[in-house]
Amino acid sequence: MSGPLKRLFTIADAHMLQFAKTLRVWFIADQAQFEAEDTNYATPFENDWENAIDAAENEPTDEQRQDQLTQLTVIVEQEMTNCRNVFQGAKRYVKKAFPNSQEHWNEFGFDDYDSIEKSQPRMVQFMNRFFNTATKYTAQLTDPAVNFTAARIAEVESVKDALDTANNDQEVFKKDMLTFTRTRIEKLNAVWGICTDVAGTGKFVFKDNVAKYQHYLLPASEEAPGVLSLTGTVTGASVPGIITPLADVEVVAENAAGQFTVQTGPDGKFGMGGLAPGDYSVRFSHPDYTEEIRQVTIIEGETTTLDVQLMPLAPPPPPMP
Repeated sequence: MSGPLKRLFTIADAHMLQFAKTLRVWFIADQAQFEAEDTNYATPFENDWENAIDAAENEPTDEQRQDQLTQLTVIVEQEMTNCRNVFQGAKRYVKKAFPNSQEHWNEFGFDDYDSIEKSQPRMVQFMNRFFNTATKYTAQLTDPAVNFTAARIAEVESVKDALDTANNDQEVFKKDMLTFTRTRIEKLNAVWGICTDVAGTGKFVFKDNVAKYQHYLLPASEEAPGVLSLTGTVTGASVPGIITPLADVEVVAENAAGQFTVQTGPDGKFGMGGLAPGDYSVRFSHPDYTEEIRQVTIIEGETTTLDVQLMPLAPPPPPMP
């Protein structure tokens, strides 16, 4: 396996997948024009695209994988506790079987326990040693005067096997984490590859239809330099003194040629392309904020940047008593 695989996009995974779904809807409405340009866009192209989106969405996220690892860690810690309890409970029986015999106690691991009790792999080895030693001295331990029964010896084997299994499951999962992440990124990149292909063709197919052209723009932060005629970031203060990007702001650029509409993404960015040079009135609307209207001039071959901060709507007055 080569080095770490990188995402081919910078926006959040969820945002990218939502963009892919929306773009696919627009593509299906325009599929005949795409197919006229290139027969590769004929059915089952749209179905393959949907399958790619589903495959990426169904792949557990990095956060979900981390949660799974946390669950495995909890199991290991419980098994570690079980081993500690069994060993500590057995010590008095060992001392009864071999009174005042430090050599026998050390053979059972009394002198090593403090240095290994917090180490998972060393605890596995320690408990295996303890079980083998208990098996060796079964006669002395199960003597009625000692009463460390065969069932208690079997419990030592049971807890050390449970810890071994839990520890192995955790270590295997840790090593597979990189593979899991790589698989998810591969599937996400496959979806993004389809999006960039369709967006590129769409901009060509609808180069003379400015309204349709907006549908085939990538998110503003992902679009190639020079494609956007107008771009910017919309922010607002949902909490006094804290300015944050605003998603889902409707941005409408209007002049005599018509109205052209886009929305801001989760990062508050928006972009419009294919706008003819000239003066435009640009309206910013959001249900929770006051509307803002700005005037801009689009210059051919240049990208105009327009950053706007919207003000929250005033709360309604309290009802009359």
